[in-house]
Amino acid sequence: MTALSGSAPRGSEGCAEVTVATSRRAVSDVPTVDLARRAVKVRQCGHAGRMRAAVVASFAAALTLAACSSGGVPDREADAVGRAAEVVTEGDTTRVLFEHDAGYEYFEGTTFVIDDEVTVVGVDDRAGIPGGAALEVWTGACAESFPVQCEVEAVLVLAP
Repeated sequence: MTALSGSAPRGSEGCAEVTVATSRRAVSDVPTVDLARRAVKVRQCGHAGRMRAAVVASFAAALTLAACSSGGVPDREADAVGRAAEVVTEGDTTRVLFEHDAGYEYFEGTTFVIDDEVTVVGVDDRAGIPGGAALEVWTGACAESFPVQCEVEAVLVLAP
């Protein structure tokens, strides 16, 4: 979801404050561009400042929409956060041995199977997920076994 809002804060005649957000996370620093959180908030004064604020907001909205145009990730918190300990691509599937972050112990020992039906954001395609990359994973139904086996809806690759 993309939201665009603008306002003139009290006591700041001739100022523009523009916020573009695509998640529920707030952005507090002004000016800030944080594409990992998919939001931008800019406050500028004067005619030139208002124009800069509008240009920055338009640019951020375009980047956000471009990132989401290929399907994007679901509009909820990721189910699993961690790293790709090992990545193996064979034919039509990529298997990612997942090393969970603290708080995501449910996914201990899990290998996520990623095929062409899974949305992958942050790399060109699923085969481009590097070993050691930080991941956010959205899952569907999970089989209660050890390790847990989950259907994968989307993967966000953050950094190696």
